[in-house]
Amino acid sequence: MLDLSKIETGKTGFQRTIVDVTGLIHSAVATFDDAARNGNNFEISIASEAGIMIGDETKLRQCLLNLLSNAFKFSKSGGVRLAVSSLSEAGVEKIRFSVSDTGIGISDEQLLHIFEPFIQGDGSTVRQFGGSGLGLAVTRRLVRMMGGDVTAQSVVGEGSTFTITLPRELSRKSDSEVTEPAQDPTIDNVAHERIALVIDDDESAVNLMRRRLSRYGYGVIAAGTGEEGLELARAEKPDLIVLDIFLPGKSGYEVLEAIRADEEIGGTPVIVATVDDDRVRGLSVGATEYLVKPIPPEKLAEILNVYQKPIEGEILVIDDDADSAELIARTAAQLGLKTRRAADGLQGIKMIQESPPAAIVLDLTLPGMDGFQILETLRLDPKLRSIPIIIVSGRVITVPEHDAIARSGCTYYTKGECSPRQIAQSLRTVLAA
Repeated sequence: MLDLSKIETGKTGFQRTIVDVTGLIHSAVATFDDAARNGNNFEISIASEAGIMIGDETKLRQCLLNLLSNAFKFSKSGGVRLAVSSLSEAGVEKIRFSVSDTGIGISDEQLLHIFEPFIQGDGSTVRQFGGSGLGLAVTRRLVRMMGGDVTAQSVVGEGSTFTITLPRELSRKSDSEVTEPAQDPTIDNVAHERIALVIDDDESAVNLMRRRLSRYGYGVIAAGTGEEGLELARAEKPDLIVLDIFLPGKSGYEVLEAIRADEEIGGTPVIVATVDDDRVRGLSVGATEYLVKPIPPEKLAEILNVYQKPIEGEILVIDDDADSAELIARTAAQLGLKTRRAADGLQGIKMIQESPPAAIVLDLTLPGMDGFQILETLRLDPKLRSIPIIIVSGRVITVPEHDAIARSGCTYYTKGECSPRQIAQSLRTVLAA
């Protein structure tokens, strides 16, 4: 009802983004588990020339989910097929999505009204299968607003085929003629779904990562080369990048260096997922986390959980190494945190006393006052001793120093060996305490 109301009052907006058609399909179908498929065999056929399109991925996904949901619901222990192809009509490149089933079918009379609101076959169909009868009405309206159309063919007792045909590029007119709806805070606005970019030339690895990421609310786009990956990253500005090292053309290391050098996408979390075990090199180039294939699903889940929801607050980084401080600032920003920096110990103490931060990330080797002196100063101040501290240092510490850190309750990481994701996870943990 809400979707239909927004459409009919002209409050539905569209976003023009690059859509990886194969990625969209696999992301959409991943939402249907065995129970939802109702015992049906499910087949997917995607023409190789389908490639990419420019459109509103969220609304196209919604339309496909409506058609697939109906196909699975009205068929039982039969077959459902999703076929994607490309075509050209009157010089316009188009993409066609056809959903076929072997279900109960629709009579000719019912077909005449099937896209009208609150129409769902006859009364017995509603009683048996339930539903509001709005899915197809919303689908046709959205598709037509995007410059395409939906058609239906059916034979009673044999099944139905619903076909969406859309231009490969959504017209900018579609984007400007409608108004973006105001966000209702009580409703999950899927238009803000996170996007993950997977850069890997191994199709099976991409599909596996797509299935796993979709469970965490990511829409997935994919690229098979480093050059394509950089182009998509700059165009789409994804929320997360999963990167293989061994790629045609630019290597993953070169791609990672280019990402970190780009002001617009340089702060994006990049998870390296590869067969190469050179973790130190990957972290030094700028990886947020470095994983060696095959990746246990629980390990990926642990990483994704760190970036699920933003957190608020401001941290203080006390480090005389500008590069290290920048890395921590980028890591904090990926969580939604703000950062201040002190370049020496004395400045750090002054900043803490003037405005206590939510947490401190501390180097041990500092000019003026070293990290251990800072720890002791804070321990003696009742107003400051409760500030959580994460130590990230390259200093080789002695056993007594290690014991002192342990007694202070600090988390300790060695520079160059820990990943930014580990630091991010610790920040999330201490700020949630």
